Amino acid sequence: KKMEVEGKEEDKKQQIGTVWKIIKERKEGVNQEYLAANLPAGKFTPQAIAFSLNFLIERGYIGLFTTSTGENVYISRDRTPPALQELSKDQLAVYRVIESAGNNGLWIKSIRGQVHLTNARDLEKILKVLENKKLIRSFKSVVMKNKKLYILAGLEEAEQHKGTVFHNEAKNIDTEFITALSKRCYSFIREQKLASLHDVHEHLEKVRIATVHLTESDVECVLNTLIFDGLVNVSVIEGDKMYSLNTIGLQFNGLTATPCGICPVVHLCGKTKEVQPSTCVYMSQWLEF
Repeated sequence: KKMEVEGKEEDKKQQIGTVWKIIKERKEGVNQEYLAANLPAGKFTPQAIAFSLNFLIERGYIGLFTTSTGENVYISRDRTPPALQELSKDQLAVYRVIESAGNNGLWIKSIRGQVHLTNARDLEKILKVLENKKLIRSFKSVVMKNKKLYILAGLEEAEQHKGTVFHNEAKNIDTEFITALSKRCYSFIREQKLASLHDVHEHLEKVRIATVHLTESDVECVLNTLIFDGLVNVSVIEGDKMYSLNTIGLQFNGLTATPCGICPVVHLCGKTKEVQPSTCVYMSQWLEF
């Protein structure tokens, strides 16, 4: 196993080196199409290309900029593209700091700490200029919900910022969607009497209740809320989890009595996370009751 891990790491290094060589040799930079056409056929998955590009960006070997036509171009850092030549010293410094963060993005206070601008309004103006030039863009993260993060315009934010299928476009917990899924799962189990996780997942995919792709892990989160709520039982039969209705009735315990016990996104809850006990409306209502 150790040799397999070492082999995979060596493959990554070779892939990064190949991508770096192609970009470095083309002074005007490369776009995704050029890069894909010049890489060894069948040896680079889209994920491997994205990993290599982000690695090179984060470590300062290459830069990413968006042309006036909206095309993303990767260029060696020892060559400054025309779009960046027009920037002032402070504007370029801010751009480079954001660039160095890769697809993780940076909060305005983190940027300010690295470029050492004493006036916060000056930084805000610079960020606005860079956004207007379509060199950077801002986005909201489910991890840092109340903070605006900045990233290069051509990059897609890291998976940790995107949230789960239980978040809406505003990256808030979609309680209506969770409720709809719970009702559909409950109804299906009632009709089938006994259903596996695969059966429930397949049913939800068939009726297309969701506009996003649901994995079996997502469905299991919803089923767990039904279990904690005392509506559904789970048992293991021949290695498979099987779900059936709880005909005995809700067995009271501390977990099922609190909102936390039936929350499918409880794993996102914490003092510094998006969902916080101190600001949870369901917890406030429960305490008042």
